[in-house]
Amino acid sequence: MLRFRVQPPLVVDDAALASAHLLGPESTAVRGEVRRTEGLVVARRSGSDATALGVPVEVERQGRLMLQTCLLPPQDEPYDLAIELARFQVKAHLARSEEWQMFEGRRLTDTPRAIEARETWERGRRLFTRSLVAADPAEAARLAVDALAVAIEANERLATAHAEIMLRHRFGGRAASRSTLGTRVWPGRGNDALRSFVGEHFDLVTLPVRWREVEVEEGRYVWGPLDRWMEWAAETGKPVIAGPLADFSAAAVPDWLYVWQHDFDQCLEMLYGFMEQVVARYAGRVAMWNLASGINLNDNFAFTASQMTSIVRNARLLVKQYRPKARAMVEVRQPFGEYVATNRDAIAPLPFVTHLRQEGVQLDAIGVQLMLGDGPAGTYARDLLQVSGMLDHLHFVDAPILVSALGVPSAEASAGSTRGWWHDHWSPRTQERWVSRVFGIALSKPQVETIFWTDVYDHPDADLPFGGLIDEAGRPKPALRRLVGMRRRLRRPLGTEGAGVGEGDAAGIT
Repeated sequence: MLRFRVQPPLVVDDAALASAHLLGPESTAVRGEVRRTEGLVVARRSGSDATALGVPVEVERQGRLMLQTCLLPPQDEPYDLAIELARFQVKAHLARSEEWQMFEGRRLTDTPRAIEARETWERGRRLFTRSLVAADPAEAARLAVDALAVAIEANERLATAHAEIMLRHRFGGRAASRSTLGTRVWPGRGNDALRSFVGEHFDLVTLPVRWREVEVEEGRYVWGPLDRWMEWAAETGKPVIAGPLADFSAAAVPDWLYVWQHDFDQCLEMLYGFMEQVVARYAGRVAMWNLASGINLNDNFAFTASQMTSIVRNARLLVKQYRPKARAMVEVRQPFGEYVATNRDAIAPLPFVTHLRQEGVQLDAIGVQLMLGDGPAGTYARDLLQVSGMLDHLHFVDAPILVSALGVPSAEASAGSTRGWWHDHWSPRTQERWVSRVFGIALSKPQVETIFWTDVYDHPDADLPFGGLIDEAGRPKPALRRLVGMRRRLRRPLGTEGAGVGEGDAAGIT
């Protein structure tokens, strides 16, 4: 059991505790319980292994972010939460600097952003040291919170500096491919003007296939919205990713399927019938199929690992049957994997993908949804170093990565943000600033092939409210200009010096 003392100015409210969870080695979520007892935050898990606490915290100038402590052994005295959160950030900077070979004295640290990152970290380290030796607990807590804010800033600078170096390495002497930037387009809305706009600004499109929107009643299909976008894509030669074919989330499953919720064989038979209708209709128009999305979460229909494998394998065989050269992917939702802490039947992202490959399921790519902000569970806001580290971690799947849904909102979905915020409360400007950083971080990873924005326009059925690049009145948001500018910049080599495609470079391109 771990106990944490929370002192002002740090605040851990009830909403934060509802999203708190426990972590083991490699920041992997583990099962356990977090609650408030006698004024302390108490974390319990079975066994006596060292454990870390992940908890949302509001940090001045940085946002309301999901943060974590280092791995801590149980002890009689409570830990000070502010100090432990700051300790992790200070250590994370050193760990990433070593992993990325950005040591002081190496040539890599000569870039202005790398130097700024190290200087900012040093300032945070000094504040953290002062918090450890402060005699007054209140003063120690204040210094620790200050150290936390500065260390997060240093780590975000480090992530940006590393992205700049890797972008230059990847695209310094050559332009990016013609499949760098795509967008998801929900088929329910579309006219000639919108399709022309998508065709002009994006290299590829993803067309979501929601089972409940296509097979509206058992055996009755509505094809019109998908047909119109598929016909446009065929006419213009725009590559299409379609799917997921298998999605058992509450947003996708038709109501009539729930009667078979605990009969896997019948569920698979129903699913296969639906998939065959979709694949047979669009096999000649789809460049890549999204076979399954989020089935490892087990958050609606529950399956064993072997049943999940059977679902994906059947989808793969069906796609190959209709078009032997068709490419296929599986999509990961909630890539930070905190759902494992509360659902014993769920499988974390990397083990799930690894299991599929070990079972002989051939995949041409892995899709990763990276939506943060006021979305569903698993989308709590995080700092840039966490985002960069998560993408690095997925390198071990040994397959190309598509960031299949990138986005943050341009406004809060409710009176108070339920999934945190980054640097400032969500607004069109915050959305633009975020994408100016994260686009470069994601594309700097050599395994990332393509980035898809989560939605081209705002609409009521969006996975991420207010996550579109065009609002419901048809007005483009600043993030659209930023994305298009960065895409255009990558149409030619970046060269070996300069600011890259981040916030300082893209503003004047469009």
